[in-house]
Amino acid sequence: MRRIEVSCITKTDNDNPHERISHVGGKLKDTYWKVPISEAIHNIEMGFFNYYVSKNCTEVDLVISSHNGSKYLKTTNDSTETNNLLELEQCSIKHK
Repeated sequence: MRRIEVSCITKTDNDNPHERISHVGGKLKDTYWKVPISEAIHNIEMGFFNYYVSKNCTEVDLVISSHNGSKYLKTTNDSTETNNLLELEQCSIKHK
């Protein structure tokens, strides 16, 4: 399974923390990428990719969780109290 770093997100206007992120993205070599959360979840479930964020020089994996029957992504527990995924910067127009 290939490990892919997520370095940006696209947020929605939804106040529900489980539905606040619509896309995750990053840069792989010289290519910017962005996928909908549903595609990232599918990629994890199928074993195609293992996504992670880098926090304080530590890799923190993204995992699938569920709330009221809806799947979403979150980071595994680490030493910080903050939400590592929601704290990422917004994806730019380079991320397609």
